[in-house]
Amino acid sequence: MRTIALLSRKGGSGKTTLSIALAVQAALEGETCAALDLDPQASMMSWSDLREEESPAVIATPAARLDKVLTGAEKQGVSLAVLDTMPHAESSILKAARLADFALVPVRPSLLDLVSIEQTLEICRLAKLRSVVEINAVKS
Repeated sequence: MRTIALLSRKGGSGKTTLSIALAVQAALEGETCAALDLDPQASMMSWSDLREEESPAVIATPAARLDKVLTGAEKQGVSLAVLDTMPHAESSILKAARLADFALVPVRPSLLDLVSIEQTLEICRLAKLRSVVEINAVKS
């Protein structure tokens, strides 16, 4: 199973919106995808509650149980897990980074976002996690 973590220590970067988009697109392409909502705000779960479709599966989980939930998902045949992490919680983000195969780091083109990105990239370095910065909320 492949695991993608959306990481940003800053709130409002677009992690949840991008997590949903990635999970839905993966499901449309035939992946057995699980989207894991690690944020206590549970925005992804709220989105899931409003939908009629069952795919992708959305699972709320605290970071402390992430390894168990990922193991269970893999046993159930999930081929891709998308982790929507919470902002401001270094230990939670670090755990997700250590369990992921790849990180997408969304950043909005604002001074505060650009200043805060270094902390997120340092977490990726500590976890030895391949990461890509995605500039979010800009005109293409």
